[in-house]
Amino acid sequence: WFVGSEYVGKSGLEKPLLWKAKVGRHIVRVVDDLGRTDSRAIIVKASR
Repeated sequence: WFVGSEYVGKSGLEKPLLWKAKVGRHIVRVVDDLGRTDSRAIIVKASR
């Protein structure tokens, strides 16, 4: 798993990956063991 260009870790199938997200817009990208990728844009907002 990557957030922007930063590697944030790996997880098993159907397992969550937790990381300390920073407020702002991010692209989250995953790469599997066959080199296939997918990504999503997310927005992290501060809690009140």
